[in-house]
Amino acid sequence: MPRRRVISITLGWVLLAATGLRGDTVETIDARLLTGDLVSIDAKRLTMTVKGKTQSLELKDVLIVDVTASRDPDRRPGQLLIETAGGGRIAATGAVVTDGKLTVSGSAIGTVALPLSRTTAIYMPDGSSTVAALRRRCRELRLDPRQRDIMLAVRGDEGKHISVQGVLKGIGASRVVFTWKQKERITDRGKVRAILLAGADVDDKSPAGFITATDGSRLPFTTMTFAKGKMVCQTPDVGEIRISRSAVANVRFISPRVTALSELKPSKVTQRGFLDRVFTYRIGRSLSGGAIRMDGQTYADGVAVHSHAELTYRLDGAYSRLVALAGIDDAVRPNGDATIVLLGDGKRLAEPIRLVGKGPAVRISVSLEGIKELTIRIEFGQDKLDVSDHVDIVDARLIK
Repeated sequence: MPRRRVISITLGWVLLAATGLRGDTVETIDARLLTGDLVSIDAKRLTMTVKGKTQSLELKDVLIVDVTASRDPDRRPGQLLIETAGGGRIAATGAVVTDGKLTVSGSAIGTVALPLSRTTAIYMPDGSSTVAALRRRCRELRLDPRQRDIMLAVRGDEGKHISVQGVLKGIGASRVVFTWKQKERITDRGKVRAILLAGADVDDKSPAGFITATDGSRLPFTTMTFAKGKMVCQTPDVGEIRISRSAVANVRFISPRVTALSELKPSKVTQRGFLDRVFTYRIGRSLSGGAIRMDGQTYADGVAVHSHAELTYRLDGAYSRLVALAGIDDAVRPNGDATIVLLGDGKRLAEPIRLVGKGPAVRISVSLEGIKELTIRIEFGQDKLDVSDHVDIVDARLIK
């Protein structure tokens, strides 16, 4: 895990810092941290040893089990990546499509198969490109696969991207079969960069959680257990998967007691820059448009905000605590100097928190008991400027 400076900003409540701790780290939904050795997980409980003593937690209170770090497949040149209807991704070493089924090989999950109806995208960058760059290109071209599959390829030796709409028929070791203009056509696989698939069978129900492997693969699961060095997960996309403990980076559980801040729409937004230059806040992406990264770690969930800004949320007294991790995005570090001020019904909930690009992320925990309206204000830092004030608020959760 990356080093994190932890600030407790509540009375009578102490949060342990992750800095210097070794072993598996379990974080509860109220941000308590336990570090030791994971022993087992079943349908109701998680068991681990902490300083030689066995401790057991109810699974409903567990948020994250951190085992080790994972690589970011979006940023690795040439990394084949599959995105699934359940919100998962598979960092693949190989992919073949035949008879409406996608067979994927990966270093962490082995070989699995899923129907194309459970697949939303197949990214195939060459050795000089990345999935992140291909996503940006797809957005620039405004590719919309809601009606038909879309293939993004390069033309000749020019490297210019072209896109066609049709139906994916197959992917082999050296070719892609794609139907467009009512004709089945064969394309050199080395020229294809991405295939966006239409009509994905997207789930209406939330999974029980997500498991992330060391290669960056991330899959939703409905049930999971851990025993004898293996995690066994039932997934909506590829069925049962078994992952060795050595290939697991982390497991995140979804609790009905927790609402992600990113899921709420602010009731009021105020944004203004130092010289009237405005950076609109983003959900799930950094202000630069890429993945949210802090202290070398990538986060799927987060809110990116620039100084000066205020985001106000209606809570109506439904929550007891806000827990989050905040810092300056890696894209602009070591620059950046901003301050977070948290207000509940117009009053400060804690002392202002300074964030600087040269420092680590800061963990936040404040009481929301009886609070009807929460305001998160991002102010200029001690430099009194908005230069590189790319603030990320990640894993922000409201606890009932």
